[in-house]
Amino acid sequence: MYENITNDFLKKGFRPIYSKKSEQPFAYGVYGEKEIHLYNDNYTYELCNYCGTINAEEKQSTDKFCDFYVLENIPFEDSPVVASREYYYGNQVMLVSPELYSYITERIKNAKFIPVFLKKEE
Repeated sequence: MYENITNDFLKKGFRPIYSKKSEQPFAYGVYGEKEIHLYNDNYTYELCNYCGTINAEEKQSTDKFCDFYVLENIPFEDSPVVASREYYYGNQVMLVSPELYSYITERIKNAKFIPVFLKKEE
């Protein structure tokens, strides 16, 4: 998919992944240069004093989907991918621009995305 992207802005969201055996990348990963806080009311957030990581832990297991939200507009001006500051189950969440979302879903019919909403502070 990466090799077929003609839009230079969309290509900024990907980084090559190399193996020790080759100088050519064997894959491309989605990468966010900027970070933004991503929230979900069913999680608690704890800052690691050692490394500064914000770990998100689920308050209670639920079958119901709980909304993820941000409190500010996502800064997609420089890159089509922004990373969450928080780590959910040990992983950052990558937020993609509407343009990159459209590009991926047009080519991968079963691509899965979670909606993120803009929430104004009360």
